[in-house]
Amino acid sequence: MREIFWIVGDMLSGSRTSRFRARSSLALCMVGIALLCSGALAQENTADFWLNDGQKSLEEAFLAFDKAVKIDPTNAAAWQARGDALYSLDRHENALASFNKALEHNPRLTGAISGKARSLAALGRDEEALAAYDWAIRMNPAEVSLWIDKANFLAERGDYDEMMETFDEASAQNPKDAFIWEARGTLLAGHLGKYDEAVLAYKKSIEIDPTNAGVWNAEAEILKTLGRTSEAEVAFAKAKEL
Repeated sequence: MREIFWIVGDMLSGSRTSRFRARSSLALCMVGIALLCSGALAQENTADFWLNDGQKSLEEAFLAFDKAVKIDPTNAAAWQARGDALYSLDRHENALASFNKALEHNPRLTGAISGKARSLAALGRDEEALAAYDWAIRMNPAEVSLWIDKANFLAERGDYDEMMETFDEASAQNPKDAFIWEARGTLLAGHLGKYDEAVLAYKKSIEIDPTNAGVWNAEAEILKTLGRTSEAEVAFAKAKEL
């Protein structure tokens, strides 16, 4: 769950598709987190059954989660899953309403707070979105994905100083987390074109977790772009080895 779903080579040639921006294609992965808690033998007349049934197409997922909240209107996880499906269908107003319902029943459900922030951002309500990200982080500062989501949001707005401050705070809160440095490298390269700094971020990520082939490959691609061929070859070889 914690790899970055993009190829640095594509990014450097002009594509900015990333784990952080491809929300619609990854929504069911997010929904799957909520589904893990439901019982495999749940009966058809339970909300858990319909939560499990939601792992199909986006529209089918929405219909299944909609059924779940009708059966159990107090099920915060079902409301969050419904919101994720709606967000992926670009129905952001409805998604926001669904995330708000989830938070009525569980105000500390960080996935719903993050979903609310994403929906607000999609609706152009940036200040409210930023407040929601900060709220989610206060609720669960150890959840690294929340920091990354906030950093990406700031990068999309062009608030690069604030983006870097967010990464600094995230690392201070989670000093042993390699993913923060991986994401930092991604945004430094993708948004700022600061390839030398991106390499340093990837090296820090590798220092914490030397077993992530994706980071070795990402570092190698940027080193290659910088003309540091021998270093790139070493990194490519390490990625292949892993």
